[in-house]
Amino acid sequence: MSDYQNPATHNLQQSLAKAGQAVRPVQVLEVCKPAYSGKILEKNHERMASVMMPCRISVYEKEDGLAYISLLNADAMAAALPATISVPMKAAADEILEIVGSVTGLF
Repeated sequence: MSDYQNPATHNLQQSLAKAGQAVRPVQVLEVCKPAYSGKILEKNHERMASVMMPCRISVYEKEDGLAYISLLNADAMAAALPATISVPMKAAADEILEIVGSVTGLF
């Protein structure tokens, strides 16, 4: 799991404030493991899956003041895709769930 990188954190609350919109805190973290993303992105036809890659984790606050975590259901998405995409996508999703679970105790 140490091979993951955090190339970007998007503070949506801050971005929207610049556009005059007030929203509760929302951060989207992008974590990428090149061993998985490289397998999905190395071939021209498979690159269309880049929009579905399970590398984003959203942490946001609701009106109750509690923090919540949101992830894509990569297992469900990967099931309909060719193995060249679904195998690394599922492996990445499983590891991301493990990472989130180690921090939150949820999974």
